[in-house]
Amino acid sequence: MIKLNINCAALALVALCLSLTYSAQAQVKPDQAQSKLMNVPASANTTAYVTANKGNDLNPCTRTAPCRQVNQALSVVAVGGKVIILDSGDYTPFTITFSGTVEAAPGVTADIVAQANQTAVLINSGSIGNDTVVLRGLNLRGGGSAAYGIDVTTNMATVRIENCQIIGFAGVGISFGNNAIIGGNFYVTDTQAVNNYIGLFAQGQSTSGPGAQMLRVERSRFDGNGFDGVHITNCVTATARDTTANSNVAGGFNLDNNSLPPSPAQLTLDHCIAAGNGSTGFNVIGSMLTGRASDSSFLYNKGYGLRSDQRSTLISYGNNRVSENKLGEVFGTISSESLR
Repeated sequence: MIKLNINCAALALVALCLSLTYSAQAQVKPDQAQSKLMNVPASANTTAYVTANKGNDLNPCTRTAPCRQVNQALSVVAVGGKVIILDSGDYTPFTITFSGTVEAAPGVTADIVAQANQTAVLINSGSIGNDTVVLRGLNLRGGGSAAYGIDVTTNMATVRIENCQIIGFAGVGISFGNNAIIGGNFYVTDTQAVNNYIGLFAQGQSTSGPGAQMLRVERSRFDGNGFDGVHITNCVTATARDTTANSNVAGGFNLDNNSLPPSPAQLTLDHCIAAGNGSTGFNVIGSMLTGRASDSSFLYNKGYGLRSDQRSTLISYGNNRVSENKLGEVFGTISSESLR
């Protein structure tokens, strides 16, 4: 028989430690425990895969056993990871709550189909100020009744929208701050937001710090929308380059500010086109607003080509084409500056 010499003092110490540990765990409230786990995916997969043909949301979302829907893949991919849609088909709307990328594989038509009053992609991060979200190669379909294509409600995130199509939403195609006034760094490239109510809407909260917005748009289209192609307002510094806002029911590029007290905003157009809109091509109306246009065309609009009021500043660099606008080429005062 083997005899065990057990030290009673040691046993007492172990029992005390176990008691304290159990007591501390018991004092954690369920909502606190949930908050610690919120927005943290269940596993550490750096890449998760989705397919419409053979996907199953009971699968682990690997390349050989892919998921069916993007939301399920997001639940297993690591923070900063990537969800890849492997084949063409229809997919349901999804929400991103942490840094990550959702993209379609090359040659794949990934349709994110939203129903009435739904948002196709909601970006609502739980880590304010630190997240980067990338959407690449997605086709968002609203069918004329869905609310938003992409709705960003996270403050101070970096969001990149690349090579996407956003079509047929009754609200806004791309919204940076329509439902929640936010700041952050936002990039839209090689993207189309057409046949929505508004193609792109951006609104910040403050001129500096967490509420300020920086927006860069390149090689994109905001055409045929039911109101404005691009609508920029408070606390946004925006630049659009090689971009069109044509055949919209209201304006092409609209920079306005109806807030009280007024907040500054800027929109610079470089090599852009606003043609055939129901109102003005480039509208700059409101206090503390500055619009700039260089090497851009404002043609065949039913309102004016360029329009400002006594409260705003609209600057032309002298190399724009403004012609055949129904109410006139220019309304208000246009300042001239030389290209530097």
